[in-house]
Amino acid sequence: MKTELCKCNNCNSIMYDENPQVGATKIDVTTIDSEILPMELLNEDGDSFWGCGNCQTDAYLTDINEIENQL
Repeated sequence: MKTELCKCNNCNSIMYDENPQVGATKIDVTTIDSEILPMELLNEDGDSFWGCGNCQTDAYLTDINEIENQL
């Protein structure tokens, strides 16, 4: 299965990207040994956004485009 992924650069969690950029690279998740977590829908001051459930923010998220270079 291929899907868009992102990584939290604060806690190093790998997540299924619930809000990928247009044209984001789809990664074959069967090639990943690490656990892939769901993103969490967070709310701050009435605004909802997808973020890291561990860090409770989206400030550290980056798209994963090439597994070899980013895990």
